[in-house]
Amino acid sequence: MTFRAEAGEVIRESASAATGARLREMVLAWLASGLALLTVVALVLGVRHRRDPVVVATLATLLTGSAVALLGGSYWLHYLAQLIPAAALTAAWLVAAPQHAGRPGPSDGPGTPGRTRRGAVVLVAVWLPVATVVTLADELAHPLDHGPAEATGGFIRDAAEPGDTIVVAYGQPNVVLDSGLDAPYEHLWSLPIRVLDPDLDQLTALVDGPDRPTWVVQWGKDGFATWAVRTDDFSAAVRDHYRQAGTVCGRTVWLRDDAERSLPAPEACR
Repeated sequence: MTFRAEAGEVIRESASAATGARLREMVLAWLASGLALLTVVALVLGVRHRRDPVVVATLATLLTGSAVALLGGSYWLHYLAQLIPAAALTAAWLVAAPQHAGRPGPSDGPGTPGRTRRGAVVLVAVWLPVATVVTLADELAHPLDHGPAEATGGFIRDAAEPGDTIVVAYGQPNVVLDSGLDAPYEHLWSLPIRVLDPDLDQLTALVDGPDRPTWVVQWGKDGFATWAVRTDDFSAAVRDHYRQAGTVCGRTVWLRDDAERSLPAPEACR
Protein backbone atom coordinates (compact mmCIF):
# COMPACT_ATOMS: atom_id res chain seq x y z
CA MET A 1 0.00 0.00 0.00
CA THR A 2 2.84 2.40 0.80
CA PHE A 3 4.46 1.72 -2.56
CA ARG A 4 1.20 2.34 -4.43
CA ALA A 5 0.69 5.66 -2.65
CA GLU A 6 4.25 6.78 -3.36
CA ALA A 7 4.02 5.53 -6.93
CA GLY A 8 0.81 7.48 -7.46
CA GLU A 9 2.49 10.67 -6.30
CA VAL A 10 5.49 10.04 -8.58
CA ILE A 11 3.19 9.43 -11.54
CA ARG A 12 1.22 12.59 -10.75
CA GLU A 13 4.37 14.72 -10.52
CA SER A 14 5.86 13.35 -13.73
CA ALA A 15 2.64 13.38 -15.76
CA SER A 16 2.98 14.90 -19.20
CA ALA A 17 0.82 15.44 -22.25
CA ALA A 18 1.52 11.81 -23.13
CA THR A 19 -0.24 10.69 -19.94
CA GLY A 20 -3.48 12.37 -20.97
CA ALA A 21 -3.13 10.99 -24.48
CA ARG A 22 -2.78 7.45 -23.10
CA LEU A 23 -5.88 7.96 -20.95
CA ARG A 24 -7.91 9.04 -23.99
CA GLU A 25 -6.56 6.09 -25.98
CA MET A 26 -7.40 3.63 -23.21
CA VAL A 27 -10.97 4.95 -22.80
CA LEU A 28 -11.46 4.84 -26.58
CA ALA A 29 -10.19 1.24 -26.67
CA TRP A 30 -12.49 0.34 -23.76
CA LEU A 31 -15.46 1.74 -25.69
CA ALA A 32 -14.57 0.48 -29.16
CA SER A 33 -13.51 -3.03 -28.12
CA GLY A 34 -16.88 -3.89 -26.63
CA LEU A 35 -15.55 -4.07 -23.07
CA ALA A 36 -17.67 -1.07 -22.10
CA LEU A 37 -20.75 -2.67 -23.65
CA LEU A 38 -20.20 -5.94 -21.82
CA THR A 39 -19.58 -4.09 -18.56
CA VAL A 40 -22.97 -2.37 -18.94
CA VAL A 41 -24.57 -5.71 -19.79
CA ALA A 42 -22.99 -7.25 -16.68
CA LEU A 43 -24.29 -4.35 -14.59
CA VAL A 44 -27.83 -4.92 -15.87
CA LEU A 45 -27.52 -8.65 -15.24
CA GLY A 46 -26.18 -7.97 -11.77
CA VAL A 47 -29.26 -5.92 -10.92
CA ARG A 48 -31.68 -8.46 -12.38
CA HIS A 49 -29.92 -11.56 -11.02
CA ARG A 50 -28.26 -10.29 -7.88
CA ARG A 51 -28.73 -13.67 -6.19
CA ASP A 52 -26.75 -15.49 -8.87
CA PRO A 53 -23.16 -15.78 -7.52
CA VAL A 54 -21.65 -16.15 -11.00
CA VAL A 55 -23.27 -12.96 -12.26
CA VAL A 56 -22.33 -11.01 -9.12
CA ALA A 57 -18.72 -12.27 -9.19
CA THR A 58 -18.40 -11.45 -12.89
CA LEU A 59 -19.74 -7.94 -12.35
CA ALA A 60 -17.42 -7.39 -9.37
CA THR A 61 -14.44 -8.52 -11.46
CA LEU A 62 -15.30 -6.15 -14.31
CA LEU A 63 -15.86 -3.17 -12.03
CA THR A 64 -12.70 -3.86 -10.01
CA GLY A 65 -10.62 -4.30 -13.15
CA SER A 66 -11.97 -1.07 -14.63
CA ALA A 67 -11.18 0.81 -11.41
CA VAL A 68 -7.64 -0.62 -11.29
CA ALA A 69 -7.02 0.38 -14.92
CA LEU A 70 -8.13 3.95 -14.21
CA LEU A 71 -6.48 4.34 -10.81
CA GLY A 72 -3.15 2.91 -11.99
CA GLY A 73 -2.32 6.37 -13.30
CA SER A 74 -0.23 5.34 -16.30
CA TYR A 75 -3.11 4.24 -18.56
CA TRP A 76 -1.29 1.65 -20.66
CA LEU A 77 -3.58 -0.23 -23.04
CA HIS A 78 -2.61 -3.65 -21.71
CA TYR A 79 -4.27 -2.76 -18.40
CA LEU A 80 -7.56 -3.57 -20.15
CA ALA A 81 -6.50 -7.18 -20.71
CA GLN A 82 -7.57 -8.04 -17.15
CA LEU A 83 -11.20 -7.37 -18.15
CA ILE A 84 -11.28 -9.90 -20.98
CA PRO A 85 -12.02 -13.13 -19.01
CA ALA A 86 -14.95 -11.58 -17.12
CA ALA A 87 -16.24 -9.89 -20.29
CA ALA A 88 -16.11 -13.24 -22.12
CA LEU A 89 -17.97 -14.89 -19.23
CA THR A 90 -20.66 -12.21 -19.47
CA ALA A 91 -21.14 -12.89 -23.19
CA ALA A 92 -21.25 -16.65 -22.54
CA TRP A 93 -23.82 -16.18 -19.78
CA LEU A 94 -26.07 -14.25 -22.13
CA VAL A 95 -26.06 -17.09 -24.63
CA ALA A 96 -26.13 -20.07 -22.28
CA ALA A 97 -28.19 -18.76 -19.33
CA PRO A 98 -30.98 -21.13 -18.27
CA GLN A 99 -34.37 -20.39 -19.74
CA HIS A 100 -35.85 -19.33 -16.40
CA ALA A 101 -33.31 -16.48 -16.21
CA GLY A 102 -35.22 -14.65 -18.90
CA ARG A 103 -38.72 -15.05 -17.39
CA PRO A 104 -40.37 -11.95 -16.05
CA GLY A 105 -40.48 -11.36 -12.35
CA PRO A 106 -43.41 -9.94 -10.39
CA SER A 107 -42.56 -6.35 -11.30
CA ASP A 108 -41.65 -6.90 -14.96
CA GLY A 109 -43.90 -6.58 -17.94
CA PRO A 110 -44.73 -9.73 -19.95
CA GLY A 111 -41.62 -11.10 -21.64
CA THR A 112 -39.54 -7.97 -21.01
CA PRO A 113 -36.44 -9.64 -19.48
CA GLY A 114 -36.40 -12.24 -22.25
CA ARG A 115 -36.54 -9.57 -24.93
CA THR A 116 -33.84 -7.61 -23.13
CA ARG A 117 -31.56 -10.63 -23.02
CA ARG A 118 -32.15 -11.48 -26.68
CA GLY A 119 -31.49 -7.86 -27.63
CA ALA A 120 -28.26 -7.85 -25.63
CA VAL A 121 -27.15 -11.08 -27.32
CA VAL A 122 -27.77 -9.61 -30.78
CA LEU A 123 -26.01 -6.35 -29.87
CA VAL A 124 -22.95 -8.14 -28.51
CA ALA A 125 -22.88 -10.57 -31.44
CA VAL A 126 -22.87 -7.67 -33.91
CA TRP A 127 -20.56 -5.34 -31.98
CA LEU A 128 -17.72 -7.72 -31.16
CA PRO A 129 -16.89 -8.82 -34.74
CA VAL A 130 -16.98 -5.19 -35.88
CA ALA A 131 -14.72 -4.16 -32.98
CA THR A 132 -12.33 -7.02 -33.79
CA VAL A 133 -12.06 -6.02 -37.44
CA VAL A 134 -11.50 -2.35 -36.54
CA THR A 135 -8.84 -3.29 -33.96
CA LEU A 136 -6.97 -5.57 -36.36
CA ALA A 137 -7.08 -2.93 -39.10
CA ASP A 138 -5.66 -0.32 -36.71
CA GLU A 139 -2.92 -2.72 -35.58
CA LEU A 140 -1.92 -3.43 -39.17
CA ALA A 141 -1.93 0.29 -39.98
CA HIS A 142 -0.01 1.28 -36.82
CA PRO A 143 2.06 -1.72 -35.67
CA LEU A 144 3.84 -1.53 -32.34
CA ASP A 145 7.51 -0.73 -32.74
CA HIS A 146 9.55 -3.32 -30.87
CA GLY A 147 12.55 -2.77 -33.16
CA PRO A 148 14.94 -0.88 -30.84
CA ALA A 149 14.45 -3.29 -27.93
CA GLU A 150 14.83 -6.40 -30.08
CA ALA A 151 17.84 -5.00 -31.93
CA THR A 152 19.60 -3.87 -28.75
CA GLY A 153 18.90 -7.12 -26.91
CA GLY A 154 19.98 -9.12 -29.94
CA PHE A 155 23.24 -7.18 -30.27
CA ILE A 156 24.15 -7.99 -26.66
CA ARG A 157 22.96 -11.60 -26.91
CA ASP A 158 25.21 -12.22 -29.92
CA ALA A 159 28.23 -10.71 -28.17
CA ALA A 160 27.67 -12.05 -24.65
CA GLU A 161 29.51 -14.92 -23.00
CA PRO A 162 28.23 -17.28 -20.29
CA GLY A 163 27.88 -15.50 -16.95
CA ASP A 164 27.37 -12.04 -18.46
CA THR A 165 24.77 -9.80 -16.85
CA ILE A 166 22.92 -6.68 -17.94
CA VAL A 167 21.30 -3.51 -16.63
CA VAL A 168 19.15 -1.15 -18.69
CA ALA A 169 18.94 2.47 -17.58
CA TYR A 170 16.09 2.72 -17.05
CA GLY A 171 13.41 0.06 -17.23
CA GLN A 172 12.91 -1.67 -20.61
CA PRO A 173 12.77 -5.26 -19.31
CA ASN A 174 12.11 -6.42 -22.86
CA VAL A 175 15.75 -5.59 -23.66
CA VAL A 176 16.83 -7.80 -20.76
CA LEU A 177 14.56 -10.56 -22.05
CA ASP A 178 15.82 -10.28 -25.61
CA SER A 179 19.42 -10.35 -24.43
CA GLY A 180 18.91 -13.67 -22.64
CA LEU A 181 21.00 -12.43 -19.69
CA ASP A 182 20.33 -12.06 -15.97
CA ALA A 183 19.91 -8.63 -14.42
CA PRO A 184 21.61 -8.10 -11.02
CA TYR A 185 19.54 -4.94 -10.41
CA GLU A 186 16.10 -5.86 -9.07
CA HIS A 187 14.16 -2.86 -10.41
CA LEU A 188 13.48 -3.75 -14.03
CA TRP A 189 10.72 -1.16 -14.51
CA SER A 190 11.11 2.61 -14.45
CA LEU A 191 8.37 3.24 -11.87
CA PRO A 192 9.97 1.11 -9.08
CA ILE A 193 13.27 2.86 -9.82
CA ARG A 194 11.69 6.29 -9.45
CA VAL A 195 9.92 5.29 -6.23
CA LEU A 196 12.42 2.98 -4.51
CA ASP A 197 15.77 4.19 -5.85
CA PRO A 198 15.26 7.82 -6.99
CA ASP A 199 18.85 8.81 -6.15
CA LEU A 200 20.10 5.66 -7.91
CA ASP A 201 22.10 4.79 -4.79
CA GLN A 202 21.50 1.06 -5.26
CA LEU A 203 22.28 1.15 -8.96
CA THR A 204 25.41 3.27 -8.47
CA ALA A 205 26.68 0.93 -5.72
CA LEU A 206 26.14 -2.01 -8.07
CA VAL A 207 28.03 -0.37 -10.94
CA ASP A 208 30.83 0.67 -8.57
CA GLY A 209 31.10 -2.76 -6.93
CA PRO A 210 33.00 -5.92 -7.87
CA ASP A 211 29.85 -7.65 -9.15
CA ARG A 212 28.97 -4.89 -11.57
CA PRO A 213 27.00 -5.98 -14.66
CA THR A 214 28.88 -6.80 -17.83
CA TRP A 215 26.62 -4.61 -19.95
CA VAL A 216 24.85 -1.33 -19.30
CA VAL A 217 22.34 -0.04 -21.83
CA GLN A 218 21.72 3.70 -21.91
CA TRP A 219 18.14 3.78 -23.18
CA GLY A 220 17.77 7.55 -23.31
CA LYS A 221 19.20 8.94 -26.53
CA ASP A 222 20.34 12.10 -24.73
CA GLY A 223 22.14 10.42 -21.85
CA PHE A 224 21.22 8.99 -18.46
CA ALA A 225 19.37 12.09 -17.22
CA THR A 226 15.82 10.94 -17.82
CA TRP A 227 12.73 10.11 -15.75
CA ALA A 228 13.53 12.85 -13.20
CA VAL A 229 15.97 10.64 -11.24
CA ARG A 230 19.26 11.99 -9.91
CA THR A 231 21.91 10.59 -12.21
CA ASP A 232 25.21 12.45 -11.62
CA ASP A 233 26.88 9.77 -9.45
CA PHE A 234 25.56 6.92 -11.56
CA SER A 235 26.71 8.53 -14.82
CA ALA A 236 30.18 9.09 -13.35
CA ALA A 237 30.37 5.48 -12.17
CA VAL A 238 29.47 4.17 -15.61
CA ARG A 239 32.14 6.30 -17.25
CA ASP A 240 34.69 5.16 -14.66
CA HIS A 241 34.15 1.45 -15.20
CA TYR A 242 32.78 1.06 -18.72
CA ARG A 243 33.55 1.93 -22.32
CA GLN A 244 31.12 2.42 -25.18
CA ALA A 245 30.74 -0.81 -27.15
CA GLY A 246 28.37 0.49 -29.78
CA THR A 247 25.16 2.28 -30.57
CA VAL A 248 22.04 0.36 -31.58
CA CYS A 249 18.98 2.28 -32.78
CA GLY A 250 20.29 5.37 -31.02
CA ARG A 251 20.82 3.51 -27.72
CA THR A 252 24.34 3.43 -26.34
CA VAL A 253 25.63 0.05 -25.15
CA TRP A 254 28.38 0.12 -22.50
CA LEU A 255 30.76 -2.78 -21.77
CA ARG A 256 32.88 -3.30 -18.66
CA ASP A 257 36.44 -2.07 -19.07
CA ASP A 258 37.83 -5.43 -17.95
CA ALA A 259 35.73 -7.45 -20.41
CA GLU A 260 36.67 -8.26 -23.98
CA ARG A 261 33.91 -9.31 -26.33
CA SER A 262 33.63 -9.87 -30.08
CA LEU A 263 31.01 -7.34 -31.14
CA PRO A 264 28.62 -8.08 -34.02
CA ALA A 265 27.34 -5.51 -36.47
CA PRO A 266 24.16 -3.94 -35.05
CA GLU A 267 20.88 -4.97 -36.67
CA ALA A 268 19.15 -2.41 -38.82
CA CYS A 269 16.35 -0.62 -37.01
CA ARG A 270 12.83 -1.10 -38.26
